Amino acid sequence: MTETFFVYITILLFMLLCFAMVQYLSPYKDGMAEGRKHDARYYLCCVAFALPIIAFSVVFGIRYGFGIDHANYLDIYLYGYKWRQDEPLFVMIQNFFALNNFPYPVFFGFLSFLQAFFFFMGFRKDPKLLVWLVLFLFFDGLLGSWNNIIRAAIAGCIWIFSLDFIVEKKLIPYLICSLLSIGFHFSSVILVVAYPLFYNGKNYFSSIKVQYLLLLVAFLVRFSFLRLTGVIETLINIFSSSSIKYGYYTVENVLVGDKEALQVGTSLAFYFVILVNIVIIAYSRKMHDYFNSRKFNIVYNIYFIGLLLFYVFPLGYISLTRPFRYFYFFRPIMLAYFALYLFENKKYVREFATLVILLVAFSGIFFGPMVIFDNSTPYQTYKHHPEVPTHPMYKPRSLFKN
Repeated sequence: MTETFFVYITILLFMLLCFAMVQYLSPYKDGMAEGRKHDARYYLCCVAFALPIIAFSVVFGIRYGFGIDHANYLDIYLYGYKWRQDEPLFVMIQNFFALNNFPYPVFFGFLSFLQAFFFFMGFRKDPKLLVWLVLFLFFDGLLGSWNNIIRAAIAGCIWIFSLDFIVEKKLIPYLICSLLSIGFHFSSVILVVAYPLFYNGKNYFSSIKVQYLLLLVAFLVRFSFLRLTGVIETLINIFSSSSIKYGYYTVENVLVGDKEALQVGTSLAFYFVILVNIVIIAYSRKMHDYFNSRKFNIVYNIYFIGLLLFYVFPLGYISLTRPFRYFYFFRPIMLAYFALYLFENKKYVREFATLVILLVAFSGIFFGPMVIFDNSTPYQTYKHHPEVPTHPMYKPRSLFKN
């Protein structure tokens, strides 16, 4: 596990250093600074912004064996197994790299680049937030999703990038981003409704008591989940009949198959994260007053909706949560906002202590398994698996067809 720890700590520190430089150099540091937009400081800022994204792409592009979905993507790229042609942009990118016989680390590196680029570009105007985004991208486990649900992760990152267009009330650019997202994963079509839903930039969850009540209801539904089989069956039938693509979603597969395939338990980390979310809700009014922006209101609304959806379903029922996973991407974003708020108010003992506990606990959750246990996922590259070809073993018929 030493190599895994070294790789992660190195890329993490490098990205933190670069984004700390971005925070110092950014023309957005004190608001819009158009006069400085093309001076040397601005170009240095662009370089400092690009370097961690490129480094991230290299490190996770050459990684091997990160979950089941990653292995499926690898097999499809190398051997040309039949792939549904529902996501044209992804198919075009995959076939372009395969037609030109690029090694698979280059292909996966490009996909990682798209994820990181759109994710961090979504917060380029909030340079103070970037360092905290890096920390919780790693610590909160979103990184694992990026390396597995690759297409959905790219679609989700494009959506995160497009939130500024909701803030600025620019419908056409938002729709273009929505089309790009759909080009990577068809399920992201549901994100189109986010524009009219969040157009006004209001905080829909201003009452802390109402938030706690809704969270309690979510847990009550979770604990009564198996008693709601009739309602769930109706929802599954509607979902599966909406497209041939989702014909897999049957009651048996969702309620039985998923649970048997993934026996998930709970741990201290699981309960700690629940506690952190409760604390975030307690601080929500103060954070709204502090950040005081339409962007933060939108992010918080999506985070809280995702929080409710996450705790409604028992762990293990993957199929039921698939349509809502885009909302889950906002938990590390909200953790970043929360950490930034605590850091900016570190002169107060309670805020400083909360920040220290938050960072120590999450770093322990992330690095602990690498140092203590032998069963954590090791960092491997293609060099560890010489039996697997690095170049595609087939040629697609065209950019659009395998």
